[in-house]
Order: sequence, then structure tokens, then C-alpha cells
Amino acid sequence: MKKLLLTLFLAMASSILFAQFSVNSSGDCNIPLNRDLYIGNFGDSGYRMRLTTLSSYTIFDYNPSLYFRSNTSSGSYPTRVLFTSSGLVGINNSSPSYRLDVGGDVRAMSFITTSDIRLKKNVEPLKNSLSKLLQLESIGYQYNSDIKVARMTPEGTEQESVVPEEGNRNRIGFSAQQLQKIFPELVYEDENGYLGVDYTSLIPVLVESIKEQQVVIEKLLKEVNK
Repeated sequence: MKKLLLTLFLAMASSILFAQFSVNSSGDCNIPLNRDLYIGNFGDSGYRMRLTTLSSYTIFDYNPSLYFRSNTSSGSYPTRVLFTSSGLVGINNSSPSYRLDVGGDVRAMSFITTSDIRLKKNVEPLKNSLSKLLQLESIGYQYNSDIKVARMTPEGTEQESVVPEEGNRNRIGFSAQQLQKIFPELVYEDENGYLGVDYTSLIPVLVESIKEQQVVIEKLLKEVNK
């Protein structure tokens, strides 16, 4: 035990001497600027986490993926937030397919979509919006949380619900398969083959449909007033 304490003391004294690592009387640890703190392997390759503090900013990087987990009463450690090496972020989703992939509801004051005409090309007006819209069938549904897919975790492969939603909340929407036949540009497929819908992009279709209906209404009004 004495040898262990002596070894630790000498190691810390050596670190302080060369200004590489220091611990103050309160137990705070310090690494000087322009030096790295590694957990795992040194260097840019291999499994590791690295913290670097420079004069104007701080860098925290990892390889290959970074998991944030929480403990539950059942003794499991579900992934709450995941950053992948390819730049994807999952929240309550241990296998994200998009830049931000959330397993649950998201609340915000607003969502802003890039729409500057200067950033667009091949611009053309929508046509026959009303006739296409009339082909859609709105449905009420509940998500089926029993459907699971294999997710990679640090411990290996685990089964995780595609839609990890608790309870039987009633929802309203469209079938992605039906919408894909009419508006294929509004349907996206993830890495597991499941489809998602861009509901926001249906707004321009609704606007054009109302305009088409208004033309018909005005024509009928003119005939009635003759």
C-alpha cells in the first residue's frame, strides 16, 4: 500500500514539475492550454475520447461514437443521446438515420425551413394539386411499438422498437405507401426500409388546391348572378 501511495505521489509530482497536470488543494484537476486529455487510445486513431483546450476555443472529440446513457430501476442502461462518427445524432434512438433522429415527440416555438429562391433551381409551378389531393385518404392510427430492429450498441446488437412510444396515443395522418404513389418527393426511406413523410411540404399543395377551388367557385357565382 505504501509503495502504491509513493508511486502515485511521484507521478503527480513529476506531472506538476513539467506543467503537464496539476491538482489543487480542493481536488480540482488542471491540464495546461494546448494539451490533450485522452481516455482510451492516444492519437487520432483507435477508440478514444479527447478534450483539448486552446486559447480561443475548446474541442471535444471521440471515435467512433459517443453514447450518453441513464440508469433505470430495471438495471438497464438505455441510450438517451448518441453522436455517431458520421455526424448523425440520435435522441432516444441508438441507430439514427438522419442528422437529428428523435425517438419521441419534439416541441419548439417554430421550425424554420430554408426557402430562399436564390438557393433553388429547376423551379416550376405545381399543377393539378387538387386532383392529386383528392386521391389521398386520411387515416387515424396508433404506433406499433412491438416492431423492433437490430441496433448496434457498445455491448453488441440489441433489439429496439422502431417507434419507442409508450401508451396508445391516437394520431392522424397518411399512409406513407399511399402518399408515395401520388407525391413521391414527400416520402423518405430510412436504412431499415421504413418510410417517413414530409408533412410540411404538403402546405403548398393545399394552397394551390384552394386556389383551384376558388376559380371554380368564382365561375359558378358568375353563372348564378347572370
